[in-house]
Parts: sequence; C-alpha cells; structure tokens
Amino acid sequence: MAVSWYKLNNYKENGVVFGFGSPVYDAINPLLSDLKKLKTERVWDLRQRFIGDQETSQIATALQSSLAQTLLLSCNQIGANGMKALAPALASTPLHTVEMNDNKLGDHGTKFLAGVLPLIPTLTTLSLQYNDIGKLGVNALLEALQMECCQLTQLHLSFNHCCDDATIRRFATETRLKYLDVRGIELTEETDGLLRAAIPSVFTQYDKHIVRRQSQEGEDHYL
Repeated sequence: MAVSWYKLNNYKENGVVFGFGSPVYDAINPLLSDLKKLKTERVWDLRQRFIGDQETSQIATALQSSLAQTLLLSCNQIGANGMKALAPALASTPLHTVEMNDNKLGDHGTKFLAGVLPLIPTLTTLSLQYNDIGKLGVNALLEALQMECCQLTQLHLSFNHCCDDATIRRFATETRLKYLDVRGIELTEETDGLLRAAIPSVFTQYDKHIVRRQSQEGEDHYL
C-alpha cells in the first residue's frame, strides 16, 4: 500500500495509525526515530545526515527541553531558513558546544544564530567552518560576543572565504575569545599579529604547517 506524506500525518487505516510518532512514520523517517532516542542524551551526533532546512524543524522540536550539551550538525545542507527554525530551540537547551561546519548558513543564517547566542549562557564553543559567511555574518557574531551574557570563548570560522581582513581584525579588540580559528581567510601580517597579541590561541593562514600536517595524517581540516 503506497502511503503519501499527507496521509502519514492525517489518517488511520485498518486500525493502523499513520502520523508523527507512529511506527510507520518512524520507519519512513529514521531521523525522527533517532531524535527520540537522543532526547535524554548529552551528545547529539547528527553529522552527515543530509539534513536540510525542512528537517531542522524536527530537530528544533526534539531539542526543546532536552538534555543536549553537544550538538554536532556538520556536513549537512542547513541554510538560512533552517537556522531560523532551529535558533529558538538552541536558546532553550543547555548547550556547551555547537558544531555546524560545512553547511549553507551564509550571512543570513549566521545572523539568526548570532541573535540567540546571548540567550545560551552555557555555550562556550561554536564551530562554523565552510559556511560562506561574509562581513554581515561576522559582524552579527561580533555584536553577540560583545554582550556580557554571551560566554563563548572558542570560535572556529576557518575557510569562510567571504570574510575580510578588517572585519576579522575586530576580534582582537572587541571580544573576550580565548581561541579563534580563521585559517583560509586572507589576513595581513599586521592583523595576524594583533590577533595573536589579544587572543591566547589563534590559527590563521600563517599556520600552514597545521593544515599540511592534518592533510598528511588524513584528518579533516576542521576540528
């Protein structure tokens, strides 16, 4: 019997319920089934799951009132609309780490995320590598980091080629970061020096030996 997505959400046949939470729905939508299992877990590993904007609403619903402390969503297809749906749920979760490397956030998605960062006082580590983030997105992050209630200390922004030197330089004077990774972004030596003087741990394009060593060992560029 062929079952449409509309019917999965709306009807019962021969005593079998087709809808959210039903065995039939879970079999067709394994993501939802996995999210149920993760509800009481501290680490939510949802990397490389082909998650797009439509699926983020399911994650947002599951995150609310969960015990998640680490959310791993790298190597998916989450864009601005997906982050718009996900951001409010992040604010209601005691997260320590959010990793969203290699998605499609862009500036608009990053602005949605930055808007809730001050509302997550437990969050200390954020990784947004390979997300096509430019000046507007980075400015939004800088504004969030300047707020006292934002406790973020580690930020991974490497390989967002749309960022510019002048914007990245602001991290040296306008944030309390202890770790900043901006490899793959063209910076002047002056900016590199300012960042290193202000932030205890900094990685830029001048740390080429790090990228080379990772490549030789077969590891990812992002951590």
